[in-house]
Amino acid sequence: MAYWHKKKGQVVADDVWPSSLPPETYRQPVVLVCGDMSAHLFTDSPVRQVSEGLYLPVSDEEQLVAQVERLLTLRPAWASQFAVAYTVMPGMYRDAAVLTGQLRRFAHSMATVRRRAGVNVPWLLWSGLSGSPLPERANSPWFICTGGEVQVATSAETTMPAQWIAQSGAQERSQRLCYLLKAESLMQWLDLNVLAELNGPEAKCPPLAMTVGLVPSLPAVDNNLWQLWITARTGLTPDIADTGTDDALPFPDALLRRLPRQSGFTPLRRACVTMLGVTTVAGIAALCLSATANRQLLRQVGDDLHRFYAVPAEEFITKARHLSVLKDDAVMLDGYYREGEPLRLGLGLYPGERIRQPVLRAIRDWRPPEQKMDVTASLPVQTVRLDSMSLFDVGQARLKDGSTKVLVDALVNIRAKPGWLILVAGYTDATGDEKSNQQLSLRRAEAVRNWMLQTSDIPATCFAVQGLGESQPAATNDTPQGRAVNRRVEISLVPRSDACQDVK
Repeated sequence: MAYWHKKKGQVVADDVWPSSLPPETYRQPVVLVCGDMSAHLFTDSPVRQVSEGLYLPVSDEEQLVAQVERLLTLRPAWASQFAVAYTVMPGMYRDAAVLTGQLRRFAHSMATVRRRAGVNVPWLLWSGLSGSPLPERANSPWFICTGGEVQVATSAETTMPAQWIAQSGAQERSQRLCYLLKAESLMQWLDLNVLAELNGPEAKCPPLAMTVGLVPSLPAVDNNLWQLWITARTGLTPDIADTGTDDALPFPDALLRRLPRQSGFTPLRRACVTMLGVTTVAGIAALCLSATANRQLLRQVGDDLHRFYAVPAEEFITKARHLSVLKDDAVMLDGYYREGEPLRLGLGLYPGERIRQPVLRAIRDWRPPEQKMDVTASLPVQTVRLDSMSLFDVGQARLKDGSTKVLVDALVNIRAKPGWLILVAGYTDATGDEKSNQQLSLRRAEAVRNWMLQTSDIPATCFAVQGLGESQPAATNDTPQGRAVNRRVEISLVPRSDACQDVK
């Protein structure tokens, strides 16, 4: 029932202290006190504010996280000022398992508090020695252990234990020595039973410092852990002091000066850092995407230019196809130039004129090759047809004596000139053997050519002969008149670019 009343009173205090908080501009340490002594510390006021810092009560370790979250809501800028004081009174426990469970809950709560606050919130292990206080209670000492070294702190100074004892008179010196021995014994018990659990592999929650103070009396139970530990070491059983006290217990104000000043992440700062981180990641991702898109554009346009220049100008059709691709690229790049590049190519990475100008220059400088027209191919073929009967006897390939006049007239009409071939072709009628007719027509064409070579200065490179026999009749071979027409020699000027190049 007494414990229930204690919890009830503490919950009421937890509900009252939010209205007693200093303003958010307060910059001293804010210590949340929980554990065995918290019910006896805040008897006069729900909060305690001194020049060194601010103390706030927390009913137990299970409420620690809730109170921190409440503080972060009311005073978010205080996150880096938080500290926790955990009070342990060995005289209040009979069962070590109960103490161990309470310590584990505290370690779990501390880990959660540090995550919620965003900083490594320090904590202090705080215990008390029950017995008569020193005469100068206002300057009551605190025995502080940090890093294995014990010091004595008062409101005036912090000294080593030997110096603190030497500063007093003979009678008080023995009393101080007694307190020091008790404090060291209690620290040993705390080290073995509390710190061993909190420093274990599961908790890993060491305190910033361990402190023991002098109090007039503390609640205690019979056969408590402190009595059992002293009995096991000395064989003596210490008496149980008064089970309660109406006086407010002292606070270790001197210990507040040892708390580190942290800049830590307040919720506002954490939000700003998170926003900055998200913005940075998004910016880097956007830059990477833009760089990839610009690299693809450079590769595409560069490949189009390379393929265009690689095609010879003579391959007009292929060249025109690649030119069409370049024109499409130019239209796209001109659009980016006039209206601005798309966002995926932006962020200062768009190559711009570095790729646009080479494309425009390639289109502007290219001229299709002029097609050479063969003028001679468009001129009509000049042909002189000679009657074979006026030149040759029947079945003969030797010119007759009276054929000169006919040949001279033909030679007058045939003028050798570069790019023209004098083609002499012989023909026969269909009378007789086809092979014989072909050979006869060839010999007659050669006879005419030879005569023209002998009687003119036309070079031999201007002539060509053909014996076509009966293959190309000019008339029917069914009548004597038609067969007479088919027996002929034709002298033609045929255009040919490489013929008769020796004629001037």
